[in-house]
Amino acid sequence: GGLVGALAGSRVSDSYASGVVYSSSTAGGLVGQASDASIQNCYSTSRVLCESNAGGLIGSVTGGTATVASSRALGMVSTAAGGADGASGGFAGASAGALVATDCSFVRQAGYNDALPVQYAGTDARSLSQMAATGLAQGNTHPYAASLMGKKFPFAPVLEDHWGNWPDRAGINPTLAYYERYKDGSVGYYASTSIAGDAVTAVQIDTLRNDLAVAEDGYALLCAWPLDRFKAMVNADPLEELVRADSMADGVFVEMSTDGLVYQANGQTMASFDVHAYRLPYRYQEIDRAQVMSYYDVLGVELPNEDGTGTLTFGYLYNAHFACTAVNPDPDGFTPYVDVPTEVKLRTARHLNALTRFKQYWNNYEGTMGGGVVYTQERDIDFASYDKKLCGRPMNFMDTSSGNAFRNHAIGTTQSPFVFAFKGNRHAIDDFRLPQTEEHQSLFGEVEGGSATDVILRSVTARDAITDVFDEGGE
Repeated sequence: GGLVGALAGSRVSDSYASGVVYSSSTAGGLVGQASDASIQNCYSTSRVLCESNAGGLIGSVTGGTATVASSRALGMVSTAAGGADGASGGFAGASAGALVATDCSFVRQAGYNDALPVQYAGTDARSLSQMAATGLAQGNTHPYAASLMGKKFPFAPVLEDHWGNWPDRAGINPTLAYYERYKDGSVGYYASTSIAGDAVTAVQIDTLRNDLAVAEDGYALLCAWPLDRFKAMVNADPLEELVRADSMADGVFVEMSTDGLVYQANGQTMASFDVHAYRLPYRYQEIDRAQVMSYYDVLGVELPNEDGTGTLTFGYLYNAHFACTAVNPDPDGFTPYVDVPTEVKLRTARHLNALTRFKQYWNNYEGTMGGGVVYTQERDIDFASYDKKLCGRPMNFMDTSSGNAFRNHAIGTTQSPFVFAFKGNRHAIDDFRLPQTEEHQSLFGEVEGGSATDVILRSVTARDAITDVFDEGGE
């Protein structure tokens, strides 16, 4: 335990632990094992690393009853099995004895204790943003980490003074991120970016999920401070002012839920509790590739700095049609030059639909793609579950009528064949629909020197419909 290894027939009150706790079995941020014990007005910000039976405050109640009141666990709990041991929790691990808790809480959000199955009555799971409060005065805050010196503790305190570290606010630069909104309303993000004012470049945010159906995807601007308005432009379009609103429309952006973010910086896990995510308007999500003869779109933004005394300008590269393509500036604000990628990720119905609609993605004759491109399907794609609108505008991939600009097509024609590689990785494609007027009633039309491997089509609707087909290794 961060403070006590085994607490038996004893009491701990008005105490804390902060640091890193390692153990092969049974570890807690404050107490490792408790038996007929009492814990009151305590907290832990310890990072707990354990094979199994790990808890943010208590590793396990080994016997009798442990009563815990007005206590909190802010630290991150990690197990070798990623929570799959079934015996770890954000507050306490699995116990042979009884744990009676009142007015207790712990941190749980995407990528931060969310995979840990054990939870007890009387312990409230909250995200970092939900725990945020006015906090203590600077004079009552006593951190250990150099990066926290001079800052105020940003959460409701357990004691009159806070000793130890805490998950810090985001230090990332304004970042262009790919997002996915799932059918349950949750949102996942992916971005590679940098930390403001630091020479750290190996920063990655990845809270995407493969176990939930995707309802919508696109690109959003992540910022460590709130924005009411900013200016933006894409490609050769003129600079326009965007304003924040509650619902999507032209010229506005909408704040999305982040519920705090966890990111990796130079191999270390860092947590933030105040990242704002702003969904970009439609014109930044749907680009006519026939009019923009390049793989990358160029996004420029001009936004107020954190204290509102000036402006910051950033440039980004991305492809609005595919997943995880954003190229963010380096720590000095420069956007690096990058070639067309050799791998393009497909994760949603919108990505596959864009591949079917634009011949510029089928070969390098059209001046957009390079040579040797591999389209990689990363997860199951379900057209029926995807929303019929994007940013408030109609975008229905299930409608095969001639008047629908977003209807699917076969990939590759005689005049413009598909010459690259498509790897389905045995992920399913469900409810893919083609118009009956389409020359080729299949996912791929003309393939010349390319390949389509490990592709699974299910519930296909076409003129000569064939369902539940598995085609492996077709050249």
